[in-house]
Amino acid sequence: MAHSVGVVAAVIYRIPWTWAQKKQSWKLLHAGLLFLALVLSILGLCSAFNFHNTNHIPNLYSLHSWVGISTVTLFTLQWLLGLAAFIVPCSPMAFHKLLKPVHMWMGSMIFIMAIASCLTGINEKLIFISQGKTNVTQQYSALPSESVFANMLGVLIVAFGLAVLKILFNPRWQRPEQSGDENATLLPEQS
Repeated sequence: MAHSVGVVAAVIYRIPWTWAQKKQSWKLLHAGLLFLALVLSILGLCSAFNFHNTNHIPNLYSLHSWVGISTVTLFTLQWLLGLAAFIVPCSPMAFHKLLKPVHMWMGSMIFIMAIASCLTGINEKLIFISQGKTNVTQQYSALPSESVFANMLGVLIVAFGLAVLKILFNPRWQRPEQSGDENATLLPEQS
C-alpha cells in the first residue's frame, strides 16, 4: 500500500494536464502523499517487529529485513530533506537547485530499493513455506501453488517497476521548467 501511494506521488509531476497549474499545489500534494506512504511504511515496520517479537522470531536477520529497514530509513531522510528544501518557504533557491537532481535520483533509488525489498520478501516467504516440501530436482509444474503465485507476483512487481521508471525518466513527460517564480502558472505557449 505504501509503495503504491509513493508511486502516485512520484509520477504526479509527469501528468501533462498538471503543467498548466501552479506548481506549489502539486508540491504539497506530492509531499502529502509521500508523508502518507511514510506513515504506512512505519506502520508496516511496527507490525513486522510486533509479529516477530510475539512469535519469538529474531529481528533483522535476513536480506529482506535489512533492505526494507534501509529503504524506510532513506525514505524518511529523503522526505525530511525534501520538506526542508522544497516546501519550507524560507529555503534558499540555491539549496533548492543544488538538491533537486539529488532528490530525483535518490527518489528513484529508494523506489528500486522498495522493489528489491518486495522481491526479497516474497523469496523469503517462499523459503519458509516450502521448507522440507520441495527439492531442487522437482519440476516447476509440481511446485506448490504458492510458489507459482509468488513467482507471478514477482514478475508483475518487476514489470510495474520498469514501467514507473520509464515514466520517471522519459524526458517528454518531465514538467517544463518555469521561468521566474516557481509557483507561477505556465503560459499557454509553454505547455
